[in-house]
Amino acid sequence: MKKIYVILPILLIFTAIIIVSLNSTSKKINVPSNLSHLTLPQKVGLYIQDSQNKNHIPEIVLTVFAGSGCDEVGELQISEEFEKNQSNIYTKGGYIDMLNINIHGYEFKKASPTSDTGCISVIKEARAKIDLSKYTMKNQLRLNIIINGQTNNFDLNLYEDVLSLNPIESSAVISWNPGENMPTKPQGLGFMTKPFLEQLAKVRLNGSYSHDSDLPAQIRKYFNQPGFEPLDEKLRLSKLNNPLEEFIVYVNDKNEIPESFTLIGKINYHEVLAGEKTIDVGLVKTNLSPLFVRY
Repeated sequence: MKKIYVILPILLIFTAIIIVSLNSTSKKINVPSNLSHLTLPQKVGLYIQDSQNKNHIPEIVLTVFAGSGCDEVGELQISEEFEKNQSNIYTKGGYIDMLNINIHGYEFKKASPTSDTGCISVIKEARAKIDLSKYTMKNQLRLNIIINGQTNNFDLNLYEDVLSLNPIESSAVISWNPGENMPTKPQGLGFMTKPFLEQLAKVRLNGSYSHDSDLPAQIRKYFNQPGFEPLDEKLRLSKLNNPLEEFIVYVNDKNEIPESFTLIGKINYHEVLAGEKTIDVGLVKTNLSPLFVRY
């Protein structure tokens, strides 16, 4: 009888471990029923766009080039699961929020043109939008996109009103600027929110000058003074070879940027043939696209 009393607690503990293990591994994203009729894509595009939420946090768009002409294509169906304050296994210590996106597919019907009308030459897309304003962005956010059991990882960071997206390991999800041809590998993206864009200004010069001078270097030196930050340096992008053409600065003092050219100072520079010269410099509001490729 003593053996029974020894074995029984062990069996109870073992059973409890199995139950706990099953509960911990059975946590899945809520999956809609009857998905067999959906077409599951092999590759998905990802980009960032502006949203209408009050805190100006943009949204992520997932898209599939799904058909053309007369084809009938439905929306891309996804499920979302947010896991807050998870142990960050990717670094030593700390916590990370995780957003898991499971892609289920889209409805597709191949259609043939009728004898009366042909099919227009267009590419049809199946899309889904992810509203990031629903989730906290205080911690680093790990975006896990699952397609047919394969996980594609991205890091999201919101810092100083600029959202950055970094591919970690992704072969089936390609992040890119939709204004360009889709690359074969995911790109690092950045998105400047409205509050950030409102503090950007183009640098304009009032007067004639020679390109054979040190004026570009003097412009950069002038706008490295307190109150200004060259945009390429602030976002850690490749520096412009010629700031005379398109030089944009971030104005730190939160003053409203003028709609028309406004003189702010003078720049001294040196031309090879003409010697020392001075030129007027000013600022004007810029209409810059918020999405850019970081690398």
